[in-house]
Amino acid sequence: MTPQVRIHSWGRAKIRAITLVRELSGYGLAQAKEAVESGAWFPARSSALERCCDQLREIGCEIEVEGQGRAASAEVGEPSNSPPAVTPGRSASDMAADDDDDDGDDDDDDF
Repeated sequence: MTPQVRIHSWGRAKIRAITLVRELSGYGLAQAKEAVESGAWFPARSSALERCCDQLREIGCEIEVEGQGRAASAEVGEPSNSPPAVTPGRSASDMAADDDDDDGDDDDDDF
């Protein structure tokens, strides 16, 4: 499985983040810029994964890594850009309604 990386926020150095994404993914400038700005998952070269991810964190990026038999979550819990997973028998709108309870957390308090 090819490792996948997602940048939740790019910190204080967007241009450096784009440069590292280009190196990590092999993307061109436009694709790397889109990956950084959108927070979309992008494939990562295994040979550059540790070094580039460390450098991304050093410049203040919050990243998430999946693949290579491990998952490293973002340093700060940011909202995901992907749609919520749908549980069989429940629609996405039902699941979203569960997140709108009064106590501010994301658990289901509707017993």
